Amino acid sequence: MMKIDQIKNEFLETSYLIHLEKEITLKIGEHPIELIKYFPKIESWAFITAWNPLPAILSIDQNNNRNSELLALLKAANYETYSGIGISKDKKWSEASFFIVNIDLAAAHSISSQFGQLAFLYGDRESGNQLMFTHR
Repeated sequence: MMKIDQIKNEFLETSYLIHLEKEITLKIGEHPIELIKYFPKIESWAFITAWNPLPAILSIDQNNNRNSELLALLKAANYETYSGIGISKDKKWSEASFFIVNIDLAAAHSISSQFGQLAFLYGDRESGNQLMFTHR
């Protein structure tokens, strides 16, 4: 099992790609000027996956089923969502994810926790992209 500092470093080094007409990459700790230009009315956002709830590493089928459940939940709640992918710095690891427009921190935290995630990317216009732990 990885130590929390190593896991945190992995999240910080990950590239979070949003699949739009023009792909946008988010990085934790950065202020996403390109994202705000693309979504001029965006106030907050999250990048969440249902894949591989730590410490479990699931099969692709299991992960895809979990992400289908996540997408159904997001659609039922009327969130504007876009597919994305989190890719590790060394490009040896990736997880299909969803970029969620104008979700508040409490809702993002709840959804991430519901799917057993240790952390997620959350951002707003003032603070930019932040790493948020679910403290499970």
